[in-house]
Amino acid sequence: TLTVEPRCVLVIGETGGISDGVLDPASYQFSPDCDGLIRGHNMQISFEGGIADVLISNEAAEDVTKNYFIILQLDGNTFFPSSGNQTAPMYKIYSDVKDTIYLKINSYGDYLGQEKWAIAPTYENLLPGEYSAAYLTSLALSLQKNNKPVTIQIESVCGYYALPYYMLDGDYQIQTSDCMYKGDVSDAYSVNYYRYPETTKNLATPYGDYEKAYRKFVYENYLKLDVASSDYMENLIRKQGFSASDPDIIKKVASYIQNAAVYNLDYPKSLEQEENVAIAFLETYKEGVCRHYSISATLLFRALGIPARYCVGALAFVEAGQWTDIPGGQAHAWVEVYLDGIGWVMVEVTGGGVSEGGSDGAEDDSSLTVKPVPSRFLFDRKNHTALSRVTGLEKLEAAGYTYTVSISGSRAAAGKTVTEIQDIHIYSPNGQEVTDQYDLKLEKGILQVYYDSFTFRSPDIEKYYDGKPIEILPQIYYDSRLLAQANLNVKFLLSEDSVTDVGTHLNRFAVELYQNGQNVTDMYLIQYQFGTLNIKSIDITIQALDAQKVYDGTELVSNEYKLTAGTLLQGHYIDNVVYSGSQTNIGRSDNNITYIAIYDQDGNNVTKNYSVTLLPGKLKVTRPK
Repeated sequence: TLTVEPRCVLVIGETGGISDGVLDPASYQFSPDCDGLIRGHNMQISFEGGIADVLISNEAAEDVTKNYFIILQLDGNTFFPSSGNQTAPMYKIYSDVKDTIYLKINSYGDYLGQEKWAIAPTYENLLPGEYSAAYLTSLALSLQKNNKPVTIQIESVCGYYALPYYMLDGDYQIQTSDCMYKGDVSDAYSVNYYRYPETTKNLATPYGDYEKAYRKFVYENYLKLDVASSDYMENLIRKQGFSASDPDIIKKVASYIQNAAVYNLDYPKSLEQEENVAIAFLETYKEGVCRHYSISATLLFRALGIPARYCVGALAFVEAGQWTDIPGGQAHAWVEVYLDGIGWVMVEVTGGGVSEGGSDGAEDDSSLTVKPVPSRFLFDRKNHTALSRVTGLEKLEAAGYTYTVSISGSRAAAGKTVTEIQDIHIYSPNGQEVTDQYDLKLEKGILQVYYDSFTFRSPDIEKYYDGKPIEILPQIYYDSRLLAQANLNVKFLLSEDSVTDVGTHLNRFAVELYQNGQNVTDMYLIQYQFGTLNIKSIDITIQALDAQKVYDGTELVSNEYKLTAGTLLQGHYIDNVVYSGSQTNIGRSDNNITYIAIYDQDGNNVTKNYSVTLLPGKLKVTRPK
């Protein structure tokens, strides 16, 4: 067999060279890292509605665009035009395990309207070993017990240097930029990376002092919004009841954006002409592709006070024990958010998720979980039946689908009754029944008739980490007079989740109501207003010890430290201290601590709960007397 691969063309230029919808050749150049055009071939880049279209022709004026794989980088923004060979590989990856990998090329700064982003500012201060701040999350993940890295090899066909999230060491170019990745693509390179855990509990960078300084830089640069975006997103936040203090807020925002529109490669291209794509996408068009979801999510996170960056790269579905081609159709956009004390983490926000073989997030709505909405009625001696509404079909409804449903369940007396879906029919926008096209998982709901409603509120509490859960029961607020009038007694129940570690948590609890010794909770509507629990980290300073000797031709090191400020909790101890520094010749140099971990008496990693400042010692070799 004879395999002919397309040539890669990487175009770097400025949109200021666009005249009458065509990019002036004088305003761009081909990257020397890529193949470029064959002699005699010509390229024209035109723009319509903000979308780039590339035409490459040969000497006979024939269209040969399909024989090239094309990437444009204009004004620092990377995107893949609609023309060109989308089945050609961007990257080739060898992995020992089957995995889904987000290969990041670049992240961006301020939103400039339409689909434009400003180049992100680079944080100049580096971690020991010349590592950028992009490695903070990787270093935090390296502390997790039984968290073994995955090794992959990457061959860049498109000419762009890309790396997986949470990379650490390997045979590749260590990155000094926290936003744009660069390196030699002439040969394949290997990278070790960590999978991100389901929970961030006990996860924190070992470089507390560095992270604090970087966090200040992040908050100064990645919360910026234009007035229109700020006004729209703040109104959306109020309508949705979003709160930055909600521990699940990142998942909730991602879910909202994913369900706010329908993924459609054939979306109206006039969307690209809108001054603010995010507002138009969420408010009017309600359909688009990955970059529209990601622009919207980035701005929503920022409006919530959560630093966020728009990112581009490729989505790779790799098989185990073989090289996998990652085609151009899997160019992708997503969001990364900053978690205090941890670093940047990636968030998928494209509607329908992402699926193998699809271009940046194909829809898969064939499986749906449908549940009756809660039906609640104030007691009036009348018989009440369940409402004929369900949850789980919101995405279809946004696309113009309708449904009819029959739900069992009725009640006149105060209390709760289980409701069940007896029959449901789904109709397409043109009125055709399409129920059989979906795998429906039907769940039960609740119908409640209640005598009265009561609101219970927990306070906001702040303290320094002490290894103990916060006691909140004595500080729950409610109107005891209303309960007394109904002859009710209240029993408080703590959340099963132990709130111990550093961070901001919801002050959760639950109540049960009793009357004459009988549990009557179901006869009343109980509403909760949860406060926040803010547990602050303990500041400690650790310094590597000095060492000195007379020159004897051998290496001088010092693997000792002292705690110079702050104290550890009783039973806590420091372990796994890594030093970087040695001195052999006459002279002096720094003795740095590059890594520590702190454990409690049960062996649990509690480094996250400490803000650690690491100070160097001095190594000195003197002349013989």
